[in-house]
Amino acid sequence: MDRKKIVIACDTSTECCLVALGREGELIAESSQIAPRAHQKILLLQIDRLLGEKGLSIKDVGLIVIGQGPGSYTGLRVGFATARALAQALKIPIFTFSSFEAIAAPFLFQTKKVLIAMDAKRGEIYLALYAWDGKIKAVIPPSVYSREEARKIINEHLMTAYLIGDAFAFYPEAAERGKVDKNRIFPQGKWLLKLGWSGYLEKGPVPLREALPLYLRLSTAEESLRENC
Repeated sequence: MDRKKIVIACDTSTECCLVALGREGELIAESSQIAPRAHQKILLLQIDRLLGEKGLSIKDVGLIVIGQGPGSYTGLRVGFATARALAQALKIPIFTFSSFEAIAAPFLFQTKKVLIAMDAKRGEIYLALYAWDGKIKAVIPPSVYSREEARKIINEHLMTAYLIGDAFAFYPEAAERGKVDKNRIFPQGKWLLKLGWSGYLEKGPVPLREALPLYLRLSTAEESLRENC
């Protein structure tokens, strides 16, 4: 068994706990469960189950791919703690990239641009704009904006981009003028694996110390601590 070709790709940035198993960039199997605040309980179980179903063991894995978010702080911490621990224990490489790329990828073959807007809570929006130029290009990298700041960007790209995300509920005028996909708000295993593998081949592994979640702001606890200092 060539362990370098077996890949585990995970994403825990949303309510969906996603694990994809692949041979290089080809999907073998995947498991996705909507499990708010339960990623810690099920992530390793999903990995073990997928490997077992395909007659593989964790020692066959040669690469770990993990979605960076942005998204849930708790979910991202769980995912990265697990991914880093596996990479370190197995002495295998790890590769990370934005989860938003895996959300946008399926649609970039059908349209020129994809605008993602996700509810970041506390009156803020996670927003990113992607285009296809032989590969995925982040025209606007994932960033956090106030709702009013996000409205300006949304209006600017409303008629030229495919719109994805639950945050468009805050902008009914956008929903009326543009096509909004409210359902495709989770990364797909196929694309998480495909982009992770191609990114790894192009850029090489991410140093373990640099394999970190994409935190765009302080957590609620950190903000409270800062306010009380």
